[in-house]
Amino acid sequence: NNLFFKYVFALLFVQISSFAQTKADRLLAQEKTDYTAKPNSFLAQTRTEYTTKPNGSFAQTKTDSLFTQEKTDYTTKPNGSFAQTKPDSSYSKEKPAYMRMIVKLIPLASIDFDNTWQFAIEHRLQKAWTLSEEFGYGRFSDNPWVYNSESNSKKETFRAKLEVRNYKIDSPFLIGKYIGYEAFYKQVNDVIDTTIPRECETGNCNYYEKLKYNVSKYVYGANIKFGKQGRFGPKTAPTNFVYDYFMGFGFRRIQINHKNDDLLNPNLYYNYRGDSGSFGGYGREDRSLTLPNITVGLKIGLIVF
Repeated sequence: NNLFFKYVFALLFVQISSFAQTKADRLLAQEKTDYTAKPNSFLAQTRTEYTTKPNGSFAQTKTDSLFTQEKTDYTTKPNGSFAQTKPDSSYSKEKPAYMRMIVKLIPLASIDFDNTWQFAIEHRLQKAWTLSEEFGYGRFSDNPWVYNSESNSKKETFRAKLEVRNYKIDSPFLIGKYIGYEAFYKQVNDVIDTTIPRECETGNCNYYEKLKYNVSKYVYGANIKFGKQGRFGPKTAPTNFVYDYFMGFGFRRIQINHKNDDLLNPNLYYNYRGDSGSFGGYGREDRSLTLPNITVGLKIGLIVF
């Protein structure tokens, strides 16, 4: 009998020892396990910490709503709770993608003396630097300041501008104050149709001649501009429509080319649109002149992408 009981107690001791060892191994493996968040964990609205209960299950111990809409990696602390190790601010509440292109309309160009329908495209080069290309075309017959446009029905204007901008702040939506460096070109083609006196050396003209010929005016120059670009709408929910106002200064070079110089009389009493070519006039002769330039403008645009 004593031998039987000794044998039974030995078997129980072995079973208890084996069970205890298995339990210890499981607890040890649990403490060594690292827990990380899934890739889509930034969609979760809260950060939650967990601790281990005595029976090995997990219990929620702390909820922190300050980390809303963040992607966070978690690892296991020695006591079994979760700790934040690497927050990723790229998934913050508002981290918009960088806008790369804005299409703009220049409304004031349509009421200029040399009127054009003018458009511009601004796109990002890198960080706070952008490049803007601007083109325009117009006919004098569409000019709102002229009542009788029949005499100028053949006049047409071409414009082109190239501008490099540096924004004060690197903005995802290309908004804020900026400095612009602009080069511009304008060409006006017209047809002169008038009557001029001939053989007027003695003071009295012998006859008058009807004269019709082409003339062109070329204007090119450069400006430095200071402006601000912003978005329409409230600050909390701005739209993709933008405004852009600016002013600046520089210089312009004007060249006037009468295409039929041999028909012109150096003793003309009548000068078509005045002597100077600076403010819409062509004068009687070919000429070139350089003048200071002031630019003020407003553009309306739409963020495309």
